[in-house]
Amino acid sequence: MSLWDRIKAVSKFILKMDLILLSLIIPLLIFSVFVIYNIGIQAGGILENYWWKQIIWICGGFVLMLIMAYIDYDWIGQNSWMVYVGGLFLLTLVFIPGLGLEVNGARSWIKLPGLTIQPSEMAKPCTIAALAWYATRKRVLLNQLTNIIPVVLLAAGPMALIALQPDDGSMLVFVPILATVLFVSGCKIRYLSYPLILGLILTPIIFLSLSNYQKNRIYVITDQYVLPKVIEYSTQKAKENNLPEEKITKIKKMSHPWFFTKTEIAYHKKELSKEEYLKISKSRKYMTNTQFRQDSGWQTFQSSLAVGSGGKYGKGWGNGTQIILGFLPSKITPTDCIFSIICEEGGFFTAIIVLLMLLGIILCTIRTACIARDLFGKVLVVSIGMLFLFHTFINVGMAIGFVPVIGIPLPFVSYGGSFIISTMMCVGLLQSVYIRREVTASEQRLSDLV
Repeated sequence: MSLWDRIKAVSKFILKMDLILLSLIIPLLIFSVFVIYNIGIQAGGILENYWWKQIIWICGGFVLMLIMAYIDYDWIGQNSWMVYVGGLFLLTLVFIPGLGLEVNGARSWIKLPGLTIQPSEMAKPCTIAALAWYATRKRVLLNQLTNIIPVVLLAAGPMALIALQPDDGSMLVFVPILATVLFVSGCKIRYLSYPLILGLILTPIIFLSLSNYQKNRIYVITDQYVLPKVIEYSTQKAKENNLPEEKITKIKKMSHPWFFTKTEIAYHKKELSKEEYLKISKSRKYMTNTQFRQDSGWQTFQSSLAVGSGGKYGKGWGNGTQIILGFLPSKITPTDCIFSIICEEGGFFTAIIVLLMLLGIILCTIRTACIARDLFGKVLVVSIGMLFLFHTFINVGMAIGFVPVIGIPLPFVSYGGSFIISTMMCVGLLQSVYIRREVTASEQRLSDLV
């Protein structure tokens, strides 16, 4: 076969793909390079090189996407157990001394010569393929509870290894994926409701078992809605019990005022001795709301400030203040906080365009699921759509202070080699299902004409 024939064959293969999906993904990837370049110019240091590294990862991701699209997804499903075991193997490598690399308190990376890999990202498409394949086998009837347990255990494997790193954000991604696989595969609704009810019952126990920094991340979000009411109630009770004005002023500035208010009221009524009062005061660190924001809620507060300060049209690319003045941590700005920078420098309308394009990608996965040739294909693409949706929801939620900061990147936009590779592998699976879809009569006639 001549070179021209090979080019024609590749072109014909690409034309079989979902071109609408590609027309949404390619501009987002180009835009990501542009935003990361601007961040590097402002932040300086190691971030100056991120933009060309992103280009390298995107090119590598496209090659992998084409390979995945070329392979029949049914073959991938049949061999998904090997892919799944490979994903688990990568997750175990992070615990090997000298090979695993600890970043920001989490041992989530594998350090290779000139390269670092985040296995939790690679484990996502591997686990999705294995879950979708097993859940859609004819012998597996998901209307029986005993058949659901193995599917749950398949998801529990990577979740447990990621939790040990620990990487709470990546671990939580598998929860909606598992629920999606079970639901689309035909699991009864009541079986899906059992873990939800159990989770609600165990919520107080789970919350108490969290570390202080994890609790503070939740407080940062809830305090926006709860704290004004708590301050109002505490102030009212303080006035009813005739507490001194300086105590009431302190209550109005405090991050968690109710315990302080109860203690002061009890001491004022002589229900506590001076020794008990001093003991409680020493054991409890009273913090103002400003101190709490600076200590535990700094990233959430500054991200929200960046989003709001951009207005409709933004401050202009390279004119943002959050990076230059160091209000946002430079190391995670191209990953976790990239949507905040888009809002600050590009403005509301730019952010909306990005979100609409991501929504279009998710809708493409739904369309592909509707025309997939079998149940495995449907479950596979819907699960990938849920992966993109969850990542988008959490990343944007972190930027606007709606969800706790758990380190989830924005699909096709955030910087990250492992993340880009994993995401493009998922796109390759989507294209594999689309290429081998059920062809309609009109599409067949059009193909005959061509």
